[in-house]
Amino acid sequence: MGRVTPTPTAASAINLSRPFPDVSDPRFPISSAAKRCKVKSTRRNRAGLFVVTADFRALAPRSARARSRPDTATFGYWQVHPIRSVSLLFSLILAVIAIVSSSWIHLAVMRWVSVGMAKIPLEPFNRVMMAVLILFFAHFAGIVVFAGMFGVGHQLLSIGGFSGESVDTVLDYFYFSVVSYTSLGLGDIFPTDHLRLLTGVEALTGLLLIAWSGAYLFAMMNRLWDWPPCAEPDKPKK
Repeated sequence: MGRVTPTPTAASAINLSRPFPDVSDPRFPISSAAKRCKVKSTRRNRAGLFVVTADFRALAPRSARARSRPDTATFGYWQVHPIRSVSLLFSLILAVIAIVSSSWIHLAVMRWVSVGMAKIPLEPFNRVMMAVLILFFAHFAGIVVFAGMFGVGHQLLSIGGFSGESVDTVLDYFYFSVVSYTSLGLGDIFPTDHLRLLTGVEALTGLLLIAWSGAYLFAMMNRLWDWPPCAEPDKPKK
């Protein structure tokens, strides 16, 4: 195992064949550090090295733990981080912009299909097919809106990132937006930090707009579709 730097907030596995602990951090004095370490378990790895799993939270004094987070304020049981609070605010603003924009586009398109396209002479079958294609492009526009919000949050505001496959191009943002909008969730790319909020909002918005389109098409077909009377079997003669 490689060299592990102990931290006061996590439990790690250390290799006793390497120097312990890392003395580059002044919060961890080398004297009696090993004695103060709370050992949880011991084992041997495949290479035959003796490995100890220990809890390092007791290594840092309270004063050091307090100095390790100078940018937080404590209110009762809640800790407020100013930078994270601003990032959360930016994420909420991007989410609201994306919801309003995609919903407005969808409503405007359905309004035009109901009123504007009614002035165009079309057969009921062709009218329904045109409505399906137009609503598809309305969903496409909503996906583009959320993809733009992901790009702004990632590249400009730096409120989060992506893990898994690399996300560098416009097509990558569009692909992730499609997966989130349709609730497909392949798992090859997943957001981090405050972009997770925007991802959840997109999934909820996509579910709502897709259901809205389905209900609209159902009402449209009920109005335009001419159902002929169904054939009934001949009644047996008495």
